[in-house]
Amino acid sequence: MFAYINGILDSIEENEVVIDVHGIGYLVTVPSSVVDSLPARGENLKLYTYFVVREDAQEIYGFIDIYQKRMFQKLITVSGIGPKVGLSILSSIDTIDISTSIVSGDIDTLTRAPGVGRKTAQRIIFELKDKMGDFQIEANLGRVEAIPKDGQLDEVIEALLSLGYSKSEANSAAAGIGDAEGSVSDLIKMALKNLDR
Repeated sequence: MFAYINGILDSIEENEVVIDVHGIGYLVTVPSSVVDSLPARGENLKLYTYFVVREDAQEIYGFIDIYQKRMFQKLITVSGIGPKVGLSILSSIDTIDISTSIVSGDIDTLTRAPGVGRKTAQRIIFELKDKMGDFQIEANLGRVEAIPKDGQLDEVIEALLSLGYSKSEANSAAAGIGDAEGSVSDLIKMALKNLDR
């Protein structure tokens, strides 16, 4: 029903937030890992959402990015895994680590989440192992694209240093990129052109 909610962060309580959207406050349940990365109250917040209707309740679950939401959707398809356990897993383990654990059969990592014993972890691995390949590739690409500009420049500098350029040359070439946009590899190529001048 809701793909995402974009509004003003009104309040935070444990694993719930209220987002004000034009005077309507939406109560959204989130993993604790999301709470740790929220902006200050009164600032804009966008959460990707999943709407659950039960006989006794209607609940909105919110996630910081589309990959976290998709992982939640995959987890709750596993028999015996409901929204509460899905949130517990996402609160305790990074999305990429969850998918890597499923693909590699790493039970110990999955059992770090409260409410997930060895049998539950085995069931998650068994039911989702063949559904993680595309997810891992897409999420890893998304993570690269989401690196902040400063983080990209740091990677450019590291790459130039590994190619044998001095620190001053690498810093100068990275600074010469300015506000250029693109992937890290694109930025490295631009920096190399600066060095060739």
